[in-house]
Amino acid sequence: MQPTAKASSVHRILVVVTVAVLGLGGCTVGPDYVRPEASVNSSWLESAPALQDEPAEIREWWTAFDDPVLTR
Repeated sequence: MQPTAKASSVHRILVVVTVAVLGLGGCTVGPDYVRPEASVNSSWLESAPALQDEPAEIREWWTAFDDPVLTR
């Protein structure tokens, strides 16, 4: 037995609403969320940007492909 067009559209709407409610419900954090403190070893912190000490061929990696589109 084939479902009617009306029953099929109601089924689709029900599926879409259910997926939306479950999807958006998973995004809630709650009103009392407190971000935890993360202690980081001071030797892990960088004093300068990472690309300053790297050679030019690493900073401009795309030049190794000799592609004019990438070099624009």
